[in-house]
Amino acid sequence: MSPSGPGEAESPRYSEYGSCFFLSYAHTPRVFDDGPDLNYWVRQFFRDLCNELVSCDPTTWHRPTGPPGFMDDAIPEGALWRRVLARELATCRVFVPLYHRSYFSSVNCGKEWAVFRARQMAQLAQTGVPNEAILPVVWKPPRSEDLPEFASALQMSRLSVSDAYFERGLYELIRLDRDREYTNVVLRFAEWLDETARTCAPPLGPLADYELVRPLFPTDDSGKGADRRFRITVAAPDEKSAPPGRSRDYYGPQPEDWRPYYPDSTVPLARRAEDVARGLGYTPVVSALTRHSPEMRPRPRNPAAGAGAIPDAPGVLLVDPWIAHTPDSGSVAEVDRCHKDWIRVLVPWSGTDRQTAEQAATLRSLLEGVMPWSMEEWHRTASAATRELASVADFGHAMPDVMERAWRRYLRAVRPAGSGGREFPSRPRLRDGPDADADADGDAGASTDDGTED
Repeated sequence: MSPSGPGEAESPRYSEYGSCFFLSYAHTPRVFDDGPDLNYWVRQFFRDLCNELVSCDPTTWHRPTGPPGFMDDAIPEGALWRRVLARELATCRVFVPLYHRSYFSSVNCGKEWAVFRARQMAQLAQTGVPNEAILPVVWKPPRSEDLPEFASALQMSRLSVSDAYFERGLYELIRLDRDREYTNVVLRFAEWLDETARTCAPPLGPLADYELVRPLFPTDDSGKGADRRFRITVAAPDEKSAPPGRSRDYYGPQPEDWRPYYPDSTVPLARRAEDVARGLGYTPVVSALTRHSPEMRPRPRNPAAGAGAIPDAPGVLLVDPWIAHTPDSGSVAEVDRCHKDWIRVLVPWSGTDRQTAEQAATLRSLLEGVMPWSMEEWHRTASAATRELASVADFGHAMPDVMERAWRRYLRAVRPAGSGGREFPSRPRLRDGPDADADADGDAGASTDDGTED
């Protein structure tokens, strides 16, 4: 929420794209020690796709240092493996998942998709336009119930091939019909990949801490049809009530019109947050912070005591640093005192706002007095790469994790003691593992079942 302190490590940022595509697949273990390698055909498809991609445009895609795509076939496990994966996911142009029933039960595949989707959300926050740089391959046709909603919604109709590919999958075609159907699919897919890589690559991302990434799947079907409301509340002045000396260029007729990244982004931040929330599968509700806002209600001591005490939705509170110079800072302080961990508080520190930069030390000091709990919570959980929210791209990168945390904490707040999570729906899409809803999510540094930390 505030700039990182001296000596704190920053995640690397990249200025150039890397591989044309990242091949994401679920590794299949050998059945016998001396048996065949069951990932052989995945590697063969990768080689064929790379060859056809270079054939589309040798000047662009031929790389003397290696193939134009990436697959994690020869990287040893451990810290090096995680860092290489994070770098490739931050710089690749297109994400290519191999659809298979086991794919959507793989935590590693869920992490890879989550890292790339954060880049897609950064573009959505910057432009309001969804990114379409995920091109799935039907390796073995999964059942419809195995597909998360966001995966089944991806368009594959642009791949003009026979029904055999969609009905039987590429794994069967590469083994039984390699000379005709398989070759045709690879040719058409390479053409689609070439076009997408040129026109749809999302913004470059920061280097993610791969161990702390929350996987997008496995998913929990109990959340289907659930109420996915997500509150986006703005704590900022309007143009008439901005503090003395503060430029009115950052404000509008309503608090919801606040645009902290002006002039780089002239769109209100709440609208960009609304775009990202909708892109993540929530139903956003945007409003200004008032004394009647749900965020102002005291935190219930016993959620099972009555329906009126149960939170109605998770949310984010977008706070203008300059609110500390206005009477509305009292409302923000009241929200902070409630310690509602399903309401995530974000304070953007725009890198292009000279006024805010000049007053940063004073504003941070005031905010630490107004909302100490929220400032500490943000510093504990936010990625160092986007902690300052210095740009609208940083905001977009941070939002998937922010919304996920809010949703998880909301579930903990509304679940009656001893319910085991069955009386209330799980969050809509993100999940750590089979017991994710029952982890020690509310404790600082609590580890989940797959090694991630909250």
